[in-house]
Amino acid sequence: MQGVKMAAIHEQPPPYEDVSPPEYADNFTVQRRHNTRKSDEIKCILADTYGAHTLGDLISGNVVVCPITDVEVDCILIDFVLVESCIMTAGKVLPRTIKKVSISHHKVPTDSLQGGVLHEGLEYTFPFSILIPYALPMSACRSEAHSDLHSMLPASIGAPYNNRVDRKQLDDLPDVPARLTYGLRVRLAKNDQKIKEYFKVLKFSPTYPIDEYATHYQGNYQTTKGIKTSPFQAHDSGQLSLEAPQPMVLGLTGGSNLTDLVLNLKFQTMKKNQVPMIRRLNYKVISRLTVTPPKIAPTSLRPQVETLSSQSFDTKKVDWEQRGSNYVSQVHVPILLPEDQRRKLTPTFATCMVSREYEIVVQIQAGSRANPKKNIEICVPLILVSNKGMDRRTSMESISFIDSSQESLNLETQKYCSIDSTTN
Repeated sequence: MQGVKMAAIHEQPPPYEDVSPPEYADNFTVQRRHNTRKSDEIKCILADTYGAHTLGDLISGNVVVCPITDVEVDCILIDFVLVESCIMTAGKVLPRTIKKVSISHHKVPTDSLQGGVLHEGLEYTFPFSILIPYALPMSACRSEAHSDLHSMLPASIGAPYNNRVDRKQLDDLPDVPARLTYGLRVRLAKNDQKIKEYFKVLKFSPTYPIDEYATHYQGNYQTTKGIKTSPFQAHDSGQLSLEAPQPMVLGLTGGSNLTDLVLNLKFQTMKKNQVPMIRRLNYKVISRLTVTPPKIAPTSLRPQVETLSSQSFDTKKVDWEQRGSNYVSQVHVPILLPEDQRRKLTPTFATCMVSREYEIVVQIQAGSRANPKKNIEICVPLILVSNKGMDRRTSMESISFIDSSQESLNLETQKYCSIDSTTN
């Protein structure tokens, strides 16, 4: 095979008798190559190979076309594409539903392509570059009043969408076969009609700053319940409130897999000098994956819920501080996310079709006697982020890690949880 020098724009190709291939401009080249394999007609060769791309990366390389027959084209389009796919709705397995979203694109100039034809026996090389944007295009979401999370690019999840699409793969999510695949799509077209298409899978892992999640999860999380301080009382002694000032944030890489969830307690008493006994605390960390394929009513779907970890603690003592007619305290609940689970989890994300979010459910047994019906429960959002290579705008103080002196704590042998009185 012999390479060909670039020619000036509008230069005529050499005579038919010449054995060398024609010359073209617009920054693409052509050389002779006889191709008999359909699978080799279109290829995408990247200038740099990354383990995974992220926000703001510039993807550059060459698209190589070796047609096995002459192909008429008037457009060669290269897209950076997100493909969402799933096969489960309302507990029933249905044919895989696929939604493709073009995030950004590059149009290859073809004005200097002789006769608008890619000739059999020639190899055409077209350079390209595509910038990965910070957010999905507005057209990606079907809802007019959608969550801000829908604008954020989720991470790659599961096997490639076109990898044995009728079967579940080991790389798929464990609770539902849903996949999020990124890739470069090369499309040859004529009169807006697709002639040929090629898809190259890319790994993608975004690193958004924590404040990008703020508008979706803003606000305090609070619950209140009437409590009796004595089993002989006919009426409640007061109202016990639990409050989490903000969602909990955990990184999926680095740091420790054990951290504290801080809850504020307030007891509004109806009888002086009577405060409830806090007997026991339970918590569980759950993931909630929701799949909403197009043309399926959201009310017909049930989220796939998985418990990731759970613990129970007997309480030793709660120190209450009186403030007027109220008593306040603070609970530090040690939350453990097993390391083998943490490695398999995905960052928090939500698209129109697939979403995976996490929360911590804490139950406190309070009052005169142990009674599950009298438990007070609070649900606190847990935001999981891929903090490897975290954006500089992300405050590390907002990521929940504990110091190394606490890492050796064995929750299975710990009888009492950490409960401290409020200091301010």
